[in-house]
Amino acid sequence: MLLKLVKSKGQLSIELLFIISILILLCSSITLDALATSSRMFDISHVKDAVNTYLYKKGIEDKACLSMRLSALSVKQNTVYVRIDGDKSCKPSSDELLYLIKKENPSFALSVEVI
Repeated sequence: MLLKLVKSKGQLSIELLFIISILILLCSSITLDALATSSRMFDISHVKDAVNTYLYKKGIEDKACLSMRLSALSVKQNTVYVRIDGDKSCKPSSDELLYLIKKENPSFALSVEVI
């Protein structure tokens, strides 16, 4: 099939150039999506580590906070939503959690919402 698209004088036909350009565009978009996803997963691991460290330290300070646990992490657009189960007085604020994450990972680029 590709041989039919190449003209007899050795020049590429417009159809072949079009197919090649579409393949290049598809490959580049797949690569960019994969890079964005891996970057986001890397950021989520920092959120999980920061939440668990916070809960551990808070549990040592206040025994009422020992039952606190991270129950869910989700990402929508550029925001990480963190659900923490337990006593509401022990939950970190979104700003406090973001400060802890940025302290460990200054390049963290997402916002954080504690729910």
